[in-house]
Amino acid sequence: RYVVMSARILVVDDNRDLAHGVALALGKLPARVVVTSSAEEALDLLDQDPADVVLSDICMSGRDGLSLLDCVRERWSQTRVILLTGYGTVGSAVDAMKRGAFDYLTKPFDNEELLVVVRRALKEIDDEEEADPADEETASKKKKKKKKVEQALPVTAVYFSTFIIQ
Repeated sequence: RYVVMSARILVVDDNRDLAHGVALALGKLPARVVVTSSAEEALDLLDQDPADVVLSDICMSGRDGLSLLDCVRERWSQTRVILLTGYGTVGSAVDAMKRGAFDYLTKPFDNEELLVVVRRALKEIDDEEEADPADEETASKKKKKKKKVEQALPVTAVYFSTFIIQ
């Protein structure tokens, strides 16, 4: 199956060690992973280069993850936001999903669980782009690129990541 080759993932957590751990786990994906420690920095980075997926802690100093979710959904509606929390409750999960979160993970989470959720988000983005008939030229180019990538090498052989530490 074709995987988005130019995926951009932004990890937002004021616990830098945890954020870097998440970035390392995401290193198995063909994506550029950027780590930042605040919602304010995340918004600045998104203004410069919108991400496909944002993984954000909910409880952070300053603007929290739910506020970041609201802003991302308003300004970059195609971006998938996955919220992470150490204080998960059913009520907070329901609230996050109602506000447009793609998914909600409770810390500590398994790295494989994280990868499954992020892959699902990237697949959904890819499927939406393929299904968008409004831009037939772009869709045609993507299909050609997809075919070349599939013929060139299996997805499991593609492992590259860039970690940009702010």
